[in-house]
This record gives sequence, C-alpha cells and structure tokens, in this order.
Amino acid sequence: MKTDLYIAIWHKDPDSDYGVILPDAPGCISAGGILDEARRMATEARALDVAALPDAPPETPGFPE
Repeated sequence: MKTDLYIAIWHKDPDSDYGVILPDAPGCISAGGILDEARRMATEARALDVAALPDAPPETPGFPE
C-alpha cells in the first residue's frame, strides 16, 4: 500500500489540547489531548477530507504509524 505523507504543523498553548494544521489541505485541522490522539484525529480528518473530493481514491492517506 502506498503511503502519502503530509506536512503537519503542531501547536500547543498552556492549558489546551495539541492542535494540528495540515497546510496542504486548507481548512483541514484537528486536535487531541495527547500527541498520539492528535495524530490519530489528524489522520481521520485528512481521510474524511480526501474522501469528500469528487475524484476520491479508494485508499485514503494518513500519517505513518
């Protein structure tokens, strides 16, 4: 299976969750209480973003494990 990689910008302010912005997918953002959760949530957000495209591929991209 081919794995597509995407740039992710991670940020964390005091007293907040980890935020994830995917700059190659405008409007595709996510967050999680811990880094692993934020990664999983960003992977899901990107998969849903790609699946919504008119020419969606059968396999959705994500972050490597």
